[in-house]
Amino acid sequence: MRHNDPVGLTTALVAVLTLPLGLLTGLFVSLQAAVAVFVVGWLLLVPLLPIVGNEILGIDEPELAFSEPADSLDRLKQQYVDGELDEDEFDRKVARLVDPTPGPERGGRARSDDEIDSDITERALE
Repeated sequence: MRHNDPVGLTTALVAVLTLPLGLLTGLFVSLQAAVAVFVVGWLLLVPLLPIVGNEILGIDEPELAFSEPADSLDRLKQQYVDGELDEDEFDRKVARLVDPTPGPERGGRARSDDEIDSDITERALE
């Protein structure tokens, strides 16, 4: 459980507080009321909170993160738009990012700029 997870923290709080509340209810009210506290706390709220807790607490679900290459491609696009990369440098970095051929850092051979440029041209013609 993450420390910043309000649903998980609320579920844990309900699970922990059910015991003393049930015992106090059994001592000062009645056994039937204590059983009701235990049933509602442990058998109803604790299992349901992780399922519907975001809606109950009004928390928006975070969007799922995309894969790392998509994030890297988005960063490259932003750098190109911001003028940090020229067109040739952008094309070379995109080709390296999407190229399935392993590079020297993964045990393969490095591709020449001509090979990268020809791949870019082929992809543009497709």
